[in-house]
Amino acid sequence: MLVWGIKQPIWEILRWRHQRATYQLGYFAKLGGCIPELDRLKVFSTNYDLCVEDACRSKAISVITGFDQKTGRWNPSRFREGARGVNLYKLHGSLNWSLNEDIQNQFIIEQYPPSWNKEPDLILGPGSKLQHDDPFVTLYSEFHAALREARTCISIGYGFNDSHIAEPVREASNGGMKLIDVNPSPMGYRTKHYMNIPMGARAAFESGEILKALHSVER
Repeated sequence: MLVWGIKQPIWEILRWRHQRATYQLGYFAKLGGCIPELDRLKVFSTNYDLCVEDACRSKAISVITGFDQKTGRWNPSRFREGARGVNLYKLHGSLNWSLNEDIQNQFIIEQYPPSWNKEPDLILGPGSKLQHDDPFVTLYSEFHAALREARTCISIGYGFNDSHIAEPVREASNGGMKLIDVNPSPMGYRTKHYMNIPMGARAAFESGEILKALHSVER
């Protein structure tokens, strides 16, 4: 009951905001400037909203979320498909994820654009926020794999309050990965390879500070 009590108002607020005329978050499409020349940018999000999907698709930037676009079913092999674009890993669920209607064989499906009439499948506290089935297990595994390979990680507006996210990032940064923390209120701990951009997401994208920082550490 506690989880439902938290989930319902969060869903209602985000759904309401998404459908308002003031919902204009196109600056997230500037992620396109961070995409490798012949590869896909890996974006991991703990947010439930559709800001990244909406912004990128409005600018014809390919976005893969791990779900089949035709059937809506989870198909993680999709992350290995496609040319240049964005792979989006929603670690805590999404507003447009819900259970299918077959009670005897239930699984999570994705609807894009969302229908807004079905309860979403979200991971909510308290606790570790981990769920022990797919797509969540595969998404978290992809998160660890990406940290092992990454030379640079850009964190945008994240408070580092979830230990299952913060600790792997800190370990990777202490091991040599460069961490760019875009946040006017930076996290409480530091790593060996750390840089703070004291701005909100919009200001950092529109001013070009994210790209400047990325290019400076990639040299």
